[in-house]
Amino acid sequence: MISGRNGTGKSLLLEAIVAAWSGRFQMQSRRGPWGDEMSIDLYLAFTQAEMSAIDDWHQRLRGDPAPRQDSYRVMQVADSVGQWRAVHEDTVIGIARSQAFQREHPFAIIDYLPATRLVLHQPSPTIDLGMLNIDRVETDRYQMLHQSVWERAPVSLPNIASYLVTLDYQAFLAERQGLEVINEYERLAKSFAEATGKELLQPQYDPARGSNIEVKLNAGHRHGLQDLSSGEQEMMALVYFVRRLSATGGILCLDEPEQHLHPTLQAALFEGMRDIADRSQVIVVSHSVNLISAAPMEGLIQLSVAESNEINQALRLREEPDRARLVADLGIRPADLLQNDLILVVEGDKDSQLLQSMFPVELGRCYSLVAGSAAQVIDAYDTLDKTSVGIPWLCLRDRDLLTDEEIAGLKANRPNLHVWPFREIESCFLNASLIKAVLASVGKAMTADELEQAFLEASLPLQDEVLAQLVEAELSRRFPPPSAPEHGTRFQKLKAQHRAYSVVNQQRADALEDVLEEERQSLSGRWTRDWSTLADPKAILGALLPFFGVFHTVADLQNALAARFVMMSLFDRERLRSFASSCGQL
Repeated sequence: MISGRNGTGKSLLLEAIVAAWSGRFQMQSRRGPWGDEMSIDLYLAFTQAEMSAIDDWHQRLRGDPAPRQDSYRVMQVADSVGQWRAVHEDTVIGIARSQAFQREHPFAIIDYLPATRLVLHQPSPTIDLGMLNIDRVETDRYQMLHQSVWERAPVSLPNIASYLVTLDYQAFLAERQGLEVINEYERLAKSFAEATGKELLQPQYDPARGSNIEVKLNAGHRHGLQDLSSGEQEMMALVYFVRRLSATGGILCLDEPEQHLHPTLQAALFEGMRDIADRSQVIVVSHSVNLISAAPMEGLIQLSVAESNEINQALRLREEPDRARLVADLGIRPADLLQNDLILVVEGDKDSQLLQSMFPVELGRCYSLVAGSAAQVIDAYDTLDKTSVGIPWLCLRDRDLLTDEEIAGLKANRPNLHVWPFREIESCFLNASLIKAVLASVGKAMTADELEQAFLEASLPLQDEVLAQLVEAELSRRFPPPSAPEHGTRFQKLKAQHRAYSVVNQQRADALEDVLEEERQSLSGRWTRDWSTLADPKAILGALLPFFGVFHTVADLQNALAARFVMMSLFDRERLRSFASSCGQL
């Protein structure tokens, strides 16, 4: 499973495999920027059974066994005008590449399905047993290769309706003759039902219309095969390709098979690939998180941007133990590493949703890791900091009621940690310019001064809640919790720790009145200036709902503010500068 950003050369990699093996397609237009020639090396390993087949041919041609190696190399070089010349090929590779050998031993065939493809529609399907024989399959294979690699044109997948009625007729003939043949129609219908919940009925013959296939919905309604969605028809056509055109024991290259497919259809297609993976090699280029997540880590390859000719763009995740540890330690799936340009660690789901709605473009290729709490954000930071992640990452946490000194201590030696300058991320919404614009859009006019005064008045009832938390935090700073005892049995240490806690709690209780008075005086002196840093923003927005009189819930107001933020960032950047600076640098 190969993934990576657009423009890294994922499709080119598949084309190179096919071009080098077939030796018939010009590739000069796909040369890289560092030279006038391109070279392609393939290394192939054969099983014992495959080598026995090659041995038989070698004996017939040369009279002696084929030379044995761990792997066999084929190298093709294209010059400045795109002409191939084989600079390395031994007799084993020559046999495996020959058309005559491949007709008898399809394990030596490489099939390729490009990303640009068309599904043919035929209202009246016809039975054509010829489409299942090896000659037709071979013709279809080379026609597809010619269209995609040589002509750079979309390939046409075989007509699925005719294919289905032919499969059903094949099963009918096999049953009549008493042959043990797998009923491919039933297998495909089963996969289709699991993916769509729809039943593919057996073909019927209508004297007026000929062969006909209907699809039955859960509610009992029926419609023709041609009325399926384009994604459903493409999924069935791809399953056809995987089951029929792919060579048993050969190599199947699929470029973005998930196009136009709903995740459930992607799953059905992947199951089809699993069916042949035990006897074939399947190489898939994909952007689908569903397909990448379903693939084993052993088979995941990431392509990076070609920044120079001195690096290997292809990286197997199994060769990166640090990345593998991320999967276990933080729950980051391989697909998250392969499909995103940034990892953003936040405290909660709401933080992730707000950031995604406020920065839809900037965070469009970002994976949000929800840590669960501020302390767990720091734990995730320390894990990421010890790991070669491969992509940029940033950790965000709320300021809560931390002092400037505590924040400085947290950020020391943590350059990828951002602490919001206010209590919580939602505090960024307590911005007069932003709320003024939102209210104006729903027909309510308020000045910035009126809003600032409303913010302050809504914050005043919250002083006691903030005071209680400040007192609790100061008591914890002065009388920190005791350390766990080092000696004794488990329960002896537990008993000793509880006794130590009782001493600390008594000290806190004795100091409570003094600390309360100190914090009350400090808070009353700075509330007018620092309320936005201290007060719970969600409580302030809730208190302002009746005052605004146009929103039913805090969530409605936050959604409107987030949407307006996007509009302001797109069309009014000058007006947004003060707001952006107050949010800190993301």
